[in-house]
Parts: sequence; structure tokens; C-alpha cells
Amino acid sequence: MVVDIYRIADATKDPTYDTYNLTPVEALKNMGLTLPLDTDNGEWNQTKQMVSDFILGNGNGKTQWSPNGIYQGKDYSDVPLGQAVNVLPGIYFIVVHGDGATDYVSTNKAGEVITLAETPDHTCTYQFFTELVMVPTKQPVWNPETEEDEIKTSNPGPWEPNVVLNLKFAEEVPKEDLYIIKKLDDYEQREKTNDGKKRAIIDDATFVFEVTAYTDEKNQDKEHEIYHEFVSITFKEAVTKTAVVKDIPVGSYVKIDEVYSGRSYQTKVSNTPKIQYVKIERRKEGEDTTPNRVSFENSYDDRPGGGGSVTNHFSFDGKWDVEQVTDSSTEGKHVSNPLEERIDKSAESSK
Repeated sequence: MVVDIYRIADATKDPTYDTYNLTPVEALKNMGLTLPLDTDNGEWNQTKQMVSDFILGNGNGKTQWSPNGIYQGKDYSDVPLGQAVNVLPGIYFIVVHGDGATDYVSTNKAGEVITLAETPDHTCTYQFFTELVMVPTKQPVWNPETEEDEIKTSNPGPWEPNVVLNLKFAEEVPKEDLYIIKKLDDYEQREKTNDGKKRAIIDDATFVFEVTAYTDEKNQDKEHEIYHEFVSITFKEAVTKTAVVKDIPVGSYVKIDEVYSGRSYQTKVSNTPKIQYVKIERRKEGEDTTPNRVSFENSYDDRPGGGGSVTNHFSFDGKWDVEQVTDSSTEGKHVSNPLEERIDKSAESSK
């Protein structure tokens, strides 16, 4: 990760009062940018938003984009994270992003502008908030109304030339979908005679998979379990069907166990292993298909009788509701992480 530092205003010590006079730099002033820099009157965030719009631009509908390139007046560019930098007194706009990244600007769920930096293995993305910093600064003072430490030019004490910046960030693990592909080689209909009349009986051929994701391959236990769900696929003919398990964290290790295959399609005659494993990988840019897929295949074993299953999906929106899903294939419903949804909605209802 690297840091870009943009100087947006010069600061000169007032000869009479214990304050600094702030003036937008010439390059921005010539471009028509006016900056309200009265930090004691709550205009700091407004200023930061104006500078962000001017320097980083917007994506015009894109989820990620590059800075618009209007303002090239960087005092320091690509500063290694954590390295001390000597700067002249002034106001600085701080941007953290990935090394060598181009489209590193985005917005979070709240609509706030953020910048992105990925780990070298692309398994985790860090979201950084932009910062506006004044050099020199004052020591923070606790505000009992906001219950936060606040830095204002009116705070008591001397001006501090050395500014330590604590960057605000959020960690986001990218998620991908897992495809469970099930092929049924043969399907048998049986006949039943009632009152001397024969009729065809269609027995649903249902297969149930237990899907469990762990943080890594070595730690397959409850402590490291991050996803658990049952997925069902129901057949009425010999075809291939697919169930999609959505939003599994990249880098996790997933165990897919065919725990039920009905009476007529026992897994002991399956042409594929009953239990399979896959490490969730990130889909490469431009690829239409996911690398995260497993395939199971069964044949009919000539024992009449059907089978079925019901997967209960619980949701909370003031009260608990349950949705029963009998087929999770793409002809039925996709599967999401019910535990994650339960936690999110329970947290919302408790506010």
C-alpha cells in the first residue's frame, strides 16, 4: 500500500493570534475551487467532500474508477505506508491505495467515497477513508457531547508540528459463488395398478449436499467454520442440474458432502466421490465462469421408491419467518448464507 499526499491549502502563522491563516493553493484557486476552512465551525467534513469530488472525481455509474487527473499538484506521491514525511504547514488531502493500482476509488454501502488496497494474494480488500489533515495541529480534547476526541484550532496547548495520522479502514473479504453440478445418468418411472388400471408414478429423485466452509484447509472444526448449509437438488428426469451457493469468502476451504441420495440412487454406485473439497478462488477479471465448481454423478440402482427433502430458511424482521425450499438448483432458488442474514437482521432489530 502507498499514500498520496495532496496539498490543498497553505498555512501561515498569524502574527497576532494563536492561529494559522489558511489559503487554497494557487493551482486549485485558479481552477475555481473555493474551500471553507473554518475548522471550528463544522466545515471540515464539507471541505473534505469538496476536495474529494475535485481530486478523485466520480465513477459515472462505475463501481471503481481512477482519479480524474484534474489536480496533479502532489507534494509527495507513493509514500510507503508508515513512513514519516516532512511537509510545510498547510492542509493536506490523504489518499491510501494499492501499489500500482489504477481503478482504486469506490464508494461503500453508505455512499461514502473510499479507496481500495488489496493484499498481494488478492484474498482481502482494505477500504480506506480519505483524510484531511492540518499541519501543524493541536492536541485532541475530549468532547462529552460527541464522546470523541476532537482536534480544533481553538484547542488549548502549543501547536504540534509532528502529526501522527491514524488511518480509518475497513476490511472486506471478497466473496464468490460455488456451483454444485449434479448429473443423473438414469431415471426410472414405475407403474402402479389401481382398480385394474395402470398409471405412471413419478418418484422425485432428491439429493442433499451438506456444504461447510472453513477458514483454511488445516482447521476443519467448529471454531474455524464460517459457513454451513444444506443444499438440495430434485430430479424428475435424467438431466444435469446446478445449485449455486452464493457469497462464500475467497480463500476458504469448502467441504461438500452428498449426505442423502434417496432410496433409488445410492451414493455407493456413484461415479464420483461422495465427499469433495474445493478452495474458493477469486474469479479473474473478464471471466464469465467461476473456477469454484464440483460435480457429482449418480446412476439408478433399480430400487423403487422416492425421496425428498425440505431446507428451512429462517429470517428475522421483527418476528421469525421460515421459508421451505425443496429444490435449491438454478431452476429453484439460489442459496445464500442464512447465518449472516440472521445476524444482520437481528442486529438491526435490536437497535
